[in-house]
Amino acid sequence: MAHNLFVSYRPSVADRDLTSLTRAIASLGGYTQVQEGFWYISSNKSAETAVEVIRDNIDPSDTLIVIDASKNEFEMNRNLREQAESRIRHMWD
Repeated sequence: MAHNLFVSYRPSVADRDLTSLTRAIASLGGYTQVQEGFWYISSNKSAETAVEVIRDNIDPSDTLIVIDASKNEFEMNRNLREQAESRIRHMWD
């Protein structure tokens, strides 16, 4: 089953080389960069798996969230602002 994944990524350091990030995203399926730091991926992987794959290719202090629009699910690393993460989890259907 295809998953419609949206990836939002923000490096903790400006001007970081994004080669390994782009390779990780490409390994998940067909993708397109929508905006700087924002991609759409058509993947057979879940949001949870996508976070694991991408997290292994970025700095631990970077911010990452993956939204599975096809299943109404999301996963993130723990660098999102605590208040934002709490509000998203509270309001998510």
